Amino acid sequence: NYLGFPVRNPAFPDSPILVRHLLSHTSSLWDGPGYEQALSSPIPLQEMLGDPRNYLHAAPGEAFRYCNLAAGMAGSVMECAGGRSIAAIMRELVFEPLSMNAAYTLLDLPDPRLAADIYRVLPRYGRHPVFSAEERLKTADDLQNPDPEYHYRPAAGNLFTDAPSLGRLVGALASGGGPVLKWETLQKMQTPVKPYGKGAPYANHCLGLVMIDDPSFPAGRLYGHQGFAYGAAEGVFY
Repeated sequence: NYLGFPVRNPAFPDSPILVRHLLSHTSSLWDGPGYEQALSSPIPLQEMLGDPRNYLHAAPGEAFRYCNLAAGMAGSVMECAGGRSIAAIMRELVFEPLSMNAAYTLLDLPDPRLAADIYRVLPRYGRHPVFSAEERLKTADDLQNPDPEYHYRPAAGNLFTDAPSLGRLVGALASGGGPVLKWETLQKMQTPVKPYGKGAPYANHCLGLVMIDDPSFPAGRLYGHQGFAYGAAEGVFY
């Protein structure tokens, strides 16, 4: 309905892939060989979604499989629905209302020279960064115009921000969502969809958020998100 072309797992052609499947990582997509290639040599989204290698043998909604491609697709859907770039949409609806110093491209930051390098810690990579902030600034895109065929790449894991800004975002979620989300929306985002499985028995994925319900935590149930891309280890929970 949004992207302008059918999106179907070829093994389950009668089962539509929904936005809630993208947000809960139950879309039946996975970061297959095509996605890894797209990180260095861009591939149009329609071509990616037409490659049967990028799908699990499971109907949409059935199985949990964390997928950066699916998360990025949500950004492409936002661009199609809003007629603007993911950078502009998020700036208007989230970053500015929360006074966040945040952007999807280094070019939009007040001082991009403050961007940090990324160092691998899992396993330890050494003293050299996996990603150099200086090199990323040289190749940064402006992202001002919508381009859903290619913006699935920066929409997943390409947000640049700082700790105080991230704190304001988490504070908004922890206090009910305002001024960026309705309470009813936040409740949907905090509702578990699928468990992570044996590797993380206390974790469930909701709509864009992870819920950790570990009885040993004195704080009780936690919501947030973690990441281990490129060997970095990060997370924020409330």
